[in-house]
Amino acid sequence: MESATVATPSARLDALAVRIEARARALEERKDSRCVFTTAYALMTRRIADEVETAGLAEPDWVADVAEAFSARYFLALDAYDGGGDVAPAWRAVFATLGGRQTSVVEDLVFGVYAHIVRDLPHTLVDCGLADPEGRSRISDHHIVTAVVGRTIDEIQDAVSARYGPYIRPLDRIGKRYDEILTDYGIRLSRGMAWYNALRLADPSSANVAAASLERSTAVFVKHVMDPPFWSGRAGLRALRWLASHFRRWPRRDAGT
Repeated sequence: MESATVATPSARLDALAVRIEARARALEERKDSRCVFTTAYALMTRRIADEVETAGLAEPDWVADVAEAFSARYFLALDAYDGGGDVAPAWRAVFATLGGRQTSVVEDLVFGVYAHIVRDLPHTLVDCGLADPEGRSRISDHHIVTAVVGRTIDEIQDAVSARYGPYIRPLDRIGKRYDEILTDYGIRLSRGMAWYNALRLADPSSANVAAASLERSTAVFVKHVMDPPFWSGRAGLRALRWLASHFRRWPRRDAGT
């Protein structure tokens, strides 16, 4: 009997990117703005696939495990929300806001990135194990992946801008209050905090408080962006959102996009 072929970490990540991209195109066909983050997610997964076997990782298979479990949480949130099921409060806040069709492309991207890293990643790290079977911390591999994500985030933003409209960069410059997570520094900071929060989740004495904090953090962030504390800024942001949503580009399937 022939032995089953074991997929390499790169092949697993490439296959995952295909699945994420399929979800993005399905959302796009429905003109659902969740496609913005989902498209960026597929592109980022491909970048990690390109480097997973050459980046000096101690456990490339663990990185693939994390990526698969990480995406499963996002797919679960999408399916539960669309099916009227139970949804994590963090994702409910994001999806409800995006469903209002009053967000810009950059906000679509920021909200998805924020919820997925801040809320989902700590839980995923705990599920996949913060240490290897010998008890050695996997934080080094986590940081290597963080470096890959951080140095490609600008490329991802450019690709999203090209696909969905020319307004992501102007809004990026105007919205410096909240888009720091879409920088190399922001990625490193948020993923570093994700590891810290995973340690809190793994500790029974702090797990419940940590889990509640992760849900609350995303909801507060979304509310702060959509309803800034200063009245003088609200009207301008609303006008920019109206312009961005009105001129949003929805790629045509028959154009090969």
